[in-house]
Amino acid sequence: MTATVTTSWDDGGVDDARLADLLASHGVPGTFYWTVDSERFPLPSASDRNAVADAGMEIGSHTMTHPDMRTIRGDELRWEVTESKARLEDLMGAPITTFCYPFGYFDRIACRAVADAGYALGRTTLGFRSDLGPDRFRVPTTLQVFPHPRRVHVTHSLREGNVRGLASWVGHHRASSDLLELTEAALARAIATDGVLHLWGHSWELTQFDLWDTLDAMLAVVGRRSDVRYVTNGQLIDP
Repeated sequence: MTATVTTSWDDGGVDDARLADLLASHGVPGTFYWTVDSERFPLPSASDRNAVADAGMEIGSHTMTHPDMRTIRGDELRWEVTESKARLEDLMGAPITTFCYPFGYFDRIACRAVADAGYALGRTTLGFRSDLGPDRFRVPTTLQVFPHPRRVHVTHSLREGNVRGLASWVGHHRASSDLLELTEAALARAIATDGVLHLWGHSWELTQFDLWDTLDAMLAVVGRRSDVRYVTNGQLIDP
């Protein structure tokens, strides 16, 4: 059995280059989802953007301004997904094929806009999953690199209608909130089922909440293994 491991990182910011370097040191690729024109979540500097790309990481779009995509429609929605794609392609000199929904919020219309804009994949924040989801524009994740209390896991899963993820957390993960325990259990499950372990988070949270050592320990569990296939988000659907 072989697991597939991928990681993804939302919003952008000044710590993305440090994060890319840490991922590379463990042999784990990542997809960095950048917001193009947001004061709250500014693009990394040109030198940091180059450092992330040079570390072998994939770049994806996180819209222009980080809106709740359920609340915008028509030209505004199309602009958020198409303009961010075009701008990032100009900046990086490479195709941008993956997209991440801000806040994890999406609906049928948002998914259709992402597909129509020419992306190959849309990533959600549906958690505790080891599958690729119902379609390539609603790709779930496994673990967020953040120590949420148990009540938050329950609330998020119910709000998102993620019954499958909630059942996995309660049954397979025994409702744990310990990130290292969750990582070890998720990897074991992915290996046993030929499934996916998808870590995600925000570089700014790693700094704000002093989670760098935690992530390093999690990556030490999943990195450089002979029974793991390491991919970017884009490679999840293009093996």
